[in-house]
Amino acid sequence: MEVLAYVASSLAIIWSFGGGQISAVFWTRVMITGPLCLIMAFFLLRSRREVQSLKPNAGSWMMGIGIGLVMFLVGLVLAWIFKDKKVQLLELSNYRILGLAFWVLFLSPACEIIYRKVLGPSWGTKSSAFVEALNFGVAAVNFYLFCLVFIWGYIGSRVSMRFGIVAAIIARSVATLLLILCLKAVV
Repeated sequence: MEVLAYVASSLAIIWSFGGGQISAVFWTRVMITGPLCLIMAFFLLRSRREVQSLKPNAGSWMMGIGIGLVMFLVGLVLAWIFKDKKVQLLELSNYRILGLAFWVLFLSPACEIIYRKVLGPSWGTKSSAFVEALNFGVAAVNFYLFCLVFIWGYIGSRVSMRFGIVAAIIARSVATLLLILCLKAVV
């Protein structure tokens, strides 16, 4: 099952980004792959009999929002480090509002479930974060996105182990939403 999850999520992410054409292709393709990945992630949890892990723990909402703000700040620091690579940042800031909603509501939770809950326990926190970052970075042809997803994936793995997968999903969704909106204002 893990290999199937890895292959399917990798293909969905690579197809979504269309070889680095984020502003031309990704914002429409994410409306297809986001829900499909989330459905796949739900069925993977169901086959592993771990659907109960989607119940929020006490304080997981607040912890997720707080850690999401920290992840957002990490994304801003990385954007400042990559400020000479404006092309990579511009690609992410030219979003479509519906595509952004699908990324935040469907693709981010699906990636957290697949890479943290399904692949993370057997592959380890660093390996699953690296594989996710590799998928995003290579698919988008964007080194900024590779670094960002690797750091966020590692943080998400730690949050998932400590506070539950719901806190990691909320943190990733909050950080993604805030960062993309902020990049639009800054870049």
